[in-house]
Amino acid sequence: MTSTPTKILLVDDDPSILALLRRIFESYFQDSLFLTCCSEPKEAAIVCNSSEVDILFTDLDMPGLNGFNLLKQVKAKNILTQVVILSAQPPSNALHSAFALGVNDYLTKPIVRDELIDVTRYLIGQSKRWRQCLSPDLASSGN
Repeated sequence: MTSTPTKILLVDDDPSILALLRRIFESYFQDSLFLTCCSEPKEAAIVCNSSEVDILFTDLDMPGLNGFNLLKQVKAKNILTQVVILSAQPPSNALHSAFALGVNDYLTKPIVRDELIDVTRYLIGQSKRWRQCLSPDLASSGN
């Protein structure tokens, strides 16, 4: 029995951050992930609305649709989506708001490879456990 790849969406308005994350994920997780990268938050919202996303990694401070609004949209579509904030800013009151909206973790930039891998491995396991325990009806709160 083969395992379904975990669907990860990476969102950051800095293309170099996206390229770095992609390299780390592809080298460490190889074929166990399905990666989608978006440098435009509005594009990421379209991706989230058109397909299931298991784990979202997003910057908060982006032009147009910011990370908070994207987070709200993602969680409205599927409460089981795991979310990790990526930010160059130190933790602040904004982070408290993000956790209240359902964020699972927070990583500061520059990204530390081992931290990223550890968080991702944990959230892949968490996502699989939640999906096994909860019915599909509960997973999609917005549909």
